[in-house]
Amino acid sequence: MKTEALIQIELVNWLSANARRYGFFFFSIPNEGFMKSRTVGRFDVHRKFVYALLAVLKKMGLTPGVPDLCIVYQGEAYFLEVKNEDGRLTGSQPVVHERLREVGCPVCVVRTLDDMEMQLREWGIVG
Repeated sequence: MKTEALIQIELVNWLSANARRYGFFFFSIPNEGFMKSRTVGRFDVHRKFVYALLAVLKKMGLTPGVPDLCIVYQGEAYFLEVKNEDGRLTGSQPVVHERLREVGCPVCVVRTLDDMEMQLREWGIVG
């Protein structure tokens, strides 16, 4: 089974190759879960550093639960949450996704490149 990181890399490669063609801009949102899952656990020094950094980033606006990718198309923001085949929304993700929808931003969970391409077609971003 692919990890969410490997899936996201595959999606980003496709987005990078097609952004100009379809006229969208995208960026990733490296968030709290990414930092914890990749850095914490082996050395206490790293753990302390990561938690101190997270505290500063939260003061600067880091919001746990924000989706992994944002696509901007014709002045509108669209959000993609990347999960592997077994992945589920956890923690604050459902609340943040609902809040994004309340303010008019589409949000979708994608598990494969095909999922993403289908969603981008549904949103009218790609043909």
